[in-house]
Amino acid sequence: MAYKKIFLALDDSPQMDYVFERALETAALHKAHLLIGHVVNSGPMEAKSSLPHDYIPNQIHEYDALIEPYLKRAQATEGIASVQYTNLTGPIRETLLEEEIMPFDPDLVICGARGLSVIKYALLGSVSSFLVKHVDCDVLVIKNKE
Repeated sequence: MAYKKIFLALDDSPQMDYVFERALETAALHKAHLLIGHVVNSGPMEAKSSLPHDYIPNQIHEYDALIEPYLKRAQATEGIASVQYTNLTGPIRETLLEEEIMPFDPDLVICGARGLSVIKYALLGSVSSFLVKHVDCDVLVIKNKE
C-alpha cells in the first residue's frame, strides 16, 4: 500500500530532528503529499491573565521561524509531491485532530513519542496515544533510541 497523504505532527521536542528525517524518508518513498502540523497550546496560557497580550502570537512566530529551514528542506526533497505547513492555537490534541488532521484526510499520521515520565503522562496525557486512538488511518509513532 502506498501512502498518498502524510500528516506530520511536529513539536519542538529534542527528538524533532529524528522524527522529521523519518517523515521525509517516508513521504519521499511513497511520493506523498506532506502536511506538517503544529499546535501552540493556548489553553493554559489564556487562563493566566498576567501574560502579555502578544504572548501567543509571539509563540506562533517563534515556531514559524524554527520550522522555516525544515520546510525548505522538505520542499527540496526529491519525491515528495507537495509540502504544506499549518500552525494553529488551541488544546493540542483536539486542535491537531479536528482542525489539522481531519480536514487533510491523510492515509498516515506520523508523530514522535516524547517519552514522558509516568507522572507527567498521568497529568498531561500523550498526544501520540490520543492520535493512535482517534485517527482513522495508520499512525506511525517515532521514538528516537538515543
